[in-house]
Amino acid sequence: MLVGLGLRDETCPPSSVLAAVNEITSPKEVVILPKSGHQDEHGTQSYYNQRRYNGWLSALRQGKLPIEQH
Repeated sequence: MLVGLGLRDETCPPSSVLAAVNEITSPKEVVILPKSGHQDEHGTQSYYNQRRYNGWLSALRQGKLPIEQH
């Protein structure tokens, strides 16, 4: 599971998102977006979109697990 975590998100607060992610036992990656709110304003979620399309989706289409990048 790929999760985008907007630190300025007032709709889904980061603490609640992390609590939910901690319960997930399957492979997961959290992308922290320091300047992002709930919506992708001014490209604040561009890194998440990059990981989604170029990392996760391409790997899953090949039947592989995505490799987390740091």
